[in-house]
Amino acid sequence: MKPFPVAVRELAKKAVISLTLIAVILTTAIWLGTEVLAEIRYRKAQEALGKFDFVAAREHLQSCLALRPNRFQYHFAAAQTERRAGSFRQALFHLDRCQELADADISSLERTLLQVQQGAVAKLENPLWLLVEQNHPEKVLILEALARGYLLVYSLPLADKALTMLLEEQPSHAEAWFLRGGICEVLGATSEGLGYYRQAVELRPDLDAYRLRFANCLLLANQNEEALPHLEQLYARQPNNPDVLSGLARALGPTEQKDRRRDLLKRALAVQPNHPQALAEIAKLHLDEGKFDLAKKALQKALLADPSERSNQYLLFQCLERAGKKEAAHQQQLRWKALENDLARLEEIVRHELPKNPRSADLYVELGVIFARHGKPERALASYQQALTYERNHSAAIEEMSKVKSSTSNVPR
Repeated sequence: MKPFPVAVRELAKKAVISLTLIAVILTTAIWLGTEVLAEIRYRKAQEALGKFDFVAAREHLQSCLALRPNRFQYHFAAAQTERRAGSFRQALFHLDRCQELADADISSLERTLLQVQQGAVAKLENPLWLLVEQNHPEKVLILEALARGYLLVYSLPLADKALTMLLEEQPSHAEAWFLRGGICEVLGATSEGLGYYRQAVELRPDLDAYRLRFANCLLLANQNEEALPHLEQLYARQPNNPDVLSGLARALGPTEQKDRRRDLLKRALAVQPNHPQALAEIAKLHLDEGKFDLAKKALQKALLADPSERSNQYLLFQCLERAGKKEAAHQQQLRWKALENDLARLEEIVRHELPKNPRSADLYVELGVIFARHGKPERALASYQQALTYERNHSAAIEEMSKVKSSTSNVPR
């Protein structure tokens, strides 16, 4: 075989070099392109977090991690997002990845905030409050986590303190306004809660969760006319949400809207057969028509789902009384009054006694007993755990916690 001429060999060599350069350029261009795309999605995630839109932030960060799965910055942002959204297991996963990537746990504050939001606030609050006093760069996130931790264990005065300081630091923090509204609602201060919810909706009119809570609070205050346009707006976006459907049915109210109310409630119950509000509203329709047995069944089902709903307890009493079932009505009246007394005691503890003695194990045990008595086992357990944080061997807390765990473990799954 004759050797290739020198000119041909040179051309071949140059072609190989050119192809190699093209491949390098293309690879670099692709890498730079994905780098730019990842950074764009990261900035969008930060913007979403600024608006408390955790769903959008999560989606953007997932895209970032698909492009750059080993970048500390993206895993850390994902950990914060999942924690703030209440997805604690996912938050821990991303924090563990951060530790692997950094060869050291440089995210210890974030781990602490994660523990606080899961209820370990009593153990960890002091160093966090010290950071707040020192104007730590993450002061807003620290106050937010403290507030959520206190809310979880029903330490409402301390939660409100954290939220008040948070709003002084960042008045446009819509979530803080929203959470303060929730505290007022729990304490029965509906008019005050409306103001906070209204502020949250004005700051974030695109967040349906805020608008729905605001509308439901308006309904509680018997301000159906103002609630109606909010619920119609939500219905246009979420036509199959049972909370929206039942809220809209309640807001409509008048007799001439009965057919539409009934249709909305049927659709709500088709999605969620044990929805307490939908069952209560359908019971009201039955009562209007004198169908007492149907109303009773709907209310009993609603109270099985949520025994702590005082309005439904009272409505069942009215139903039995109107049906002429005097003894059953009397027994139901006793249950309703017992709930009213318990809720009044709960408000007394949270509003007046805990602010004076915020680390009283006895008060937290009493809260837990009230929660357990009215179908709130998770809140009861959190209260008992808080009591044991302040007094490790508190016998009543240990005994009551054992009762709740035993009763919940026997519930069929």
